[in-house]
Amino acid sequence: MRGSTHILFSFFVITLVYELIPTLGSFIPFAYALSISLFGSITPDIDHPSSYVSRGNLKSFSVVISTSTPHRGWTHSIFGAVLFTVVLILFLWYLKIKVTYALPF
Repeated sequence: MRGSTHILFSFFVITLVYELIPTLGSFIPFAYALSISLFGSITPDIDHPSSYVSRGNLKSFSVVISTSTPHRGWTHSIFGAVLFTVVLILFLWYLKIKVTYALPF
């Protein structure tokens, strides 16, 4: 998939979840969930040097990861999902933001 299809799929899934479970909005605001899930949908492609997420501020981080793994390596696995989620939780905790906001990631 391309970055745009990752983003569209994430948008539709998070919208569907919030439509099916309306009380979720009181737990995590829809705008936060959408923003975090959109970023989370393109994060696994950080191992590809020409991906959308690798062209921004994370370029140097992407170079390190792309030298350690082939495209669709560990970043596209359960291990990668857990690792990226833990990093996000630690980042939110450091900023004193609710760590439950990492759930849509």
